Amino acid sequence: MQEQDFDDSEFQQTGGGWWIGKLGIIVYMAIILAYAWQTLQLVSWLFPANNWFMQGVTVFVCDGCATGYAMAEMFYRFRLRRSKQLVFGMWIITFIFSTAASVIQLYLSSIGNIPHHINPNIIAIAYGVVIAAFVVNIIAITMIIRNEHNAAQPVHRYLDDKPRTRRPIAQNRQQQASFAQQAVIETQQQHPKATASLDAASQPGQANGHKAE
Repeated sequence: MQEQDFDDSEFQQTGGGWWIGKLGIIVYMAIILAYAWQTLQLVSWLFPANNWFMQGVTVFVCDGCATGYAMAEMFYRFRLRRSKQLVFGMWIITFIFSTAASVIQLYLSSIGNIPHHINPNIIAIAYGVVIAAFVVNIIAITMIIRNEHNAAQPVHRYLDDKPRTRRPIAQNRQQQASFAQQAVIETQQQHPKATASLDAASQPGQANGHKAE
């Protein structure tokens, strides 16, 4: 595959494009803030008023982590490609968690306008979303930190590692030659008639060559 060289001037952003990019960031942050408010309203249903720790942490793992993953994926220089891919995937997953929390909160807040009984399964799903957000985020953050930390460290050898020995090139060539010679001998033993006919066919040619000389 041939590598194509691109001129940076071809992708230089215009003034209007620059403002569109900045406006997109502002709109995204506004959506995250709206989702965070909905999540905060939801956890006020799920946890007591004095349990502010669970309320704050739930908002963080659903909405704060979505913003953190987005900023890390766009601006942080990762050492490993799989870490960057994991961060991008967690960006999407945390946004899904935040969206699910907002949808559940909209359902619960509709009681004032449309009187109805609250389905207990919805409350169970809300607790499930909170627990899943906790577990998935702590696992993902642990893996990202571990991968980036190990990539930054020098290669460490352990005493129980098996030694890796490399054979000399001359020895490898000798083994290849011996294998080829053994294969020829086995072929002659398996097909003696074919070998004899080939020898007989080659002898007249050699005799004609001697006569011509």
